[in-house]
Amino acid sequence: MVNFDDLDSVLDAAVPATQTRERAWHQFGFLRNPFPSRSHPIWDVFYNQTAVKRQFSADILEFVRESNTVTLFFTGGNRVGKTHFMEYHKRELTAKFHDRQIVIPVAVVSAQSSDFRNLYGQIIDQIDESLRLQTGRRLFEGPIHASVADHLSSLPAGDFRRAVESAAVSATEEGRLLLRRWLRGERIRAPQRSALGVMAWVDSQSQMLAVFEGLVKYLLLPEESGATAAPLSQGPRRAECLGVLVFLDEFELVWKARRDRRDQFLQALRALIDGCPKGLFLCVGMATGLYVEMEEVEASYPALFARLKGSREIPGLIQIAFVTEAIGYAREFERHAREEFNRQAREPGRIEELFSDQDIESIFRDLAGTGSVSQGDFFDGLHTEAERRAQPAEIREV
Repeated sequence: MVNFDDLDSVLDAAVPATQTRERAWHQFGFLRNPFPSRSHPIWDVFYNQTAVKRQFSADILEFVRESNTVTLFFTGGNRVGKTHFMEYHKRELTAKFHDRQIVIPVAVVSAQSSDFRNLYGQIIDQIDESLRLQTGRRLFEGPIHASVADHLSSLPAGDFRRAVESAAVSATEEGRLLLRRWLRGERIRAPQRSALGVMAWVDSQSQMLAVFEGLVKYLLLPEESGATAAPLSQGPRRAECLGVLVFLDEFELVWKARRDRRDQFLQALRALIDGCPKGLFLCVGMATGLYVEMEEVEASYPALFARLKGSREIPGLIQIAFVTEAIGYAREFERHAREEFNRQAREPGRIEELFSDQDIESIFRDLAGTGSVSQGDFFDGLHTEAERRAQPAEIREV
């Protein structure tokens, strides 16, 4: 029993030792709480979102086969899982690309700032890091292959081409580091810009669009064999780079910005797509029912809307509408968590049931009433109740 006259006793009971907490989850066949909390919008399971998943998979197939630029525009209500969809597939694809010796750097960025400079910086940094994870090297790390240097003249004329040519000629890590700094938009000094052969730092929206276009085309440069090329980072096989994948999250938040700022940002996004006829997979997620509806996007920005939507219907993530769906989600989380537990070669003994189907139904109905429930709210409800059930009995009874 807890001695409620002794604060140490109360705190020890409220925050059990690590081994005690582990044993609490082990009795259910888990290493930890299998459900994500409200503070963790990214989780390990992707389940029951057929429309968006199938369209995304079809687009991945097309992109890997042809490298033609693809746009996927999808929607979903608040806390239905748009950010999770993007982060989940970034993690999954990074591993799967690596296993297949494919190089497609992946970035997940937010439109919240409605500032293309901010967006550009996010994309460049994440492409750089994604290349490191997939190939072991960052952008412009290591010497430029001679067969790639032979094709630099095919890049669009301008600062980007001159900078890469200068780095190729210098053939030094110092020159390549300077190129990476300039690419990120650092305000390098005039003598350094002169060494790179560039007129200015990458600062204006037009410069960033031109540099991004040049970078994507650079990543696709062919080798002498004529095969599609990989990045300058000299990954495991140059011929496997197929372009870049950019997830753009929180598109609806652009409509919180002033009209002039929004116009400028969306015009830049349209120019980004137009500047990359090959090598760009842009996946845009927008929450409905908040700041803007699809009809307004189409009416106010028809050219951009047409590029994002293409000739097909816009798929959407769906909320949990039925008890059977809720139970399916919960069981999928438990299945995933038990697989992780089993990989640790644990000896669980007799596994207790954390939730019955009736328990899951009760949690769902408490949230839903007679309507649907967002994934985020439902998972948080499961997480909270699971935490309560994993507590010692005397704590649950207080």
